[in-house]
Amino acid sequence: MSHRTVDDIEREAVRIEPGFGVGPSGESNRDHHPPAHGYDNRFRSRPDDRNGSQQPQEEDQPLEPLETFSVADFAGKPVPEQEFLDGRQMFPARNVTLLQGDGGTGKSLLAMQLCMAVVGRSTWLGISVRHGAALYVSAEDDKMQNHIRAAEIAQAEGLDLAAMSGLRITCLAGEDATLATEDRKGRLSVTSLFKRLELTLAKVKPQIVVLDNLADVFGGNEISRSQAKQFIGMLRGLAIHFDCCVLLLGHPSLTGLNSGSGTSGSTAWSNSVRSRLYLHRPTDEGAADGARVLEIMKSNYGPRGDPINLKWDMGRYICTDKPERAGSNIGKADRAERVFMKLMRAGIEHGQTFSPSISARTYPPSLFARSNEREGVNKREFERAMRVLQDRGDIKTLILHPGKSREKTILVVANYNG
Repeated sequence: MSHRTVDDIEREAVRIEPGFGVGPSGESNRDHHPPAHGYDNRFRSRPDDRNGSQQPQEEDQPLEPLETFSVADFAGKPVPEQEFLDGRQMFPARNVTLLQGDGGTGKSLLAMQLCMAVVGRSTWLGISVRHGAALYVSAEDDKMQNHIRAAEIAQAEGLDLAAMSGLRITCLAGEDATLATEDRKGRLSVTSLFKRLELTLAKVKPQIVVLDNLADVFGGNEISRSQAKQFIGMLRGLAIHFDCCVLLLGHPSLTGLNSGSGTSGSTAWSNSVRSRLYLHRPTDEGAADGARVLEIMKSNYGPRGDPINLKWDMGRYICTDKPERAGSNIGKADRAERVFMKLMRAGIEHGQTFSPSISARTYPPSLFARSNEREGVNKREFERAMRVLQDRGDIKTLILHPGKSREKTILVVANYNG
């Protein structure tokens, strides 16, 4: 049986391209990208039947040495600056950012606000962003829901929907939105939808593309380290080739929710992306129902910075943080970490155990925020200090009585002999 050529696939994809809602009115003025058929042969595959029977295309070619360049080539050349989509440096250019949050926290709304700010030449949560086109792949919500969301944002932000043709949305709710699937040998293969996405990116030339949601677009094993790394690598290839940011939305696991990390599946998801954000409800008692916190959990190229406090207002989220006086935050993080360690050591010396679970009565930030020795540090600052201390290895988790009914996970101070 003969197989279609790549050119055949591209011609068919062009004919069915309206599924992605792309038309002349949505084309931006960004530079033209090379044709998709010349892109990234690592992920090129045979046509699939949408039932997981897709197989990678095998190339019987002699091996060649890796392509290299010399560091000496950099001599005398200007040092390039790291580029970001936003002024807060949360979305590195030509990279994948993972935004995680429990269902119903507002990830899709926040991502739509970002796209509309990029296209509408506005700001996002008061943060400056690059301007240009945007593509939103909505695998969870239909056209009506996206209409409602966009209209509410536009009204609240004073944006003109008629002037936002550069924001293109494709709705795949109720359809197979898989971009990559696991084959019989446990490897990932791209689907025809992935190729159509390539063609759409070449047309739209977006500054940002949102993939909503990871559970819909990834057809592999979420706990497989190799598959997680390979899928993020595929998306990174798109970001590099089409000079855009890829924002991937995802849900945390139950463990990620309880620990406050917001992670899910294999650690490779967090390790492979260059930036990871976590949107969650405040842990403070008495917090308003519409309040949210956006935290930078990982940032390879920019500062992590303080959490962004949000509240739902008139159909969109707004930032409730007050601008701080110049220099007012100097030493704040160091103080929170110092006080955290002081109170934790004091508790351990008195036989206190601490749990990493947010819902536990012995969760350190909750306990320390009520202490008379907290030196003005609040719960949110203690939470951030705890994560920094964990990342640095100053505190770590320890499992007591593993495999038994008395199994218990506690937090301890590393190398502490008290």
